[in-house]
Amino acid sequence: MAEVSCPWCGAIIPFTADEAGTSGRCPGCHQGILFPDTSFAPTPAPRSRSTSEACRVCGSTAPLRRVSETSIGGWIVFAVMLLTCIPASPFALFIKDRWAVCSRCGCRVHKVGSETWPLYVLGVAYFGALLIGAVVLIAYLNLGAQAIRTYVPR
Repeated sequence: MAEVSCPWCGAIIPFTADEAGTSGRCPGCHQGILFPDTSFAPTPAPRSRSTSEACRVCGSTAPLRRVSETSIGGWIVFAVMLLTCIPASPFALFIKDRWAVCSRCGCRVHKVGSETWPLYVLGVAYFGALLIGAVVLIAYLNLGAQAIRTYVPR
């Protein structure tokens, strides 16, 4: 049985010789991966982090786990959107930071990346909500003007 490291989340995934040369999904992050053909390459040694990446709290050098959580910017955008455009506000909670954490104590070791695609969704939703609000306001003012013309004698 051989192992491959997921390029997306770093998880070690075992696979059989029958699966070599095929593609599959990582059980951790569900991204597509390619199982290498093991007949040409030796099996890589299991990954462990270097001593420079030892946990600051417990000193462990065990492999890191990857976690994703709502970023502080996501919470700020959520609060602003909650005050201005309630239907689009939950999209802000998808603005995430990805962290490598110690698998022994759970302490953050370093930041891996960020997911900012929800900002584009929020921009479109916010613009759409403003556009719909403007159309409704214009229609309301137009109906009010028609009602005034109807009831005012000439």
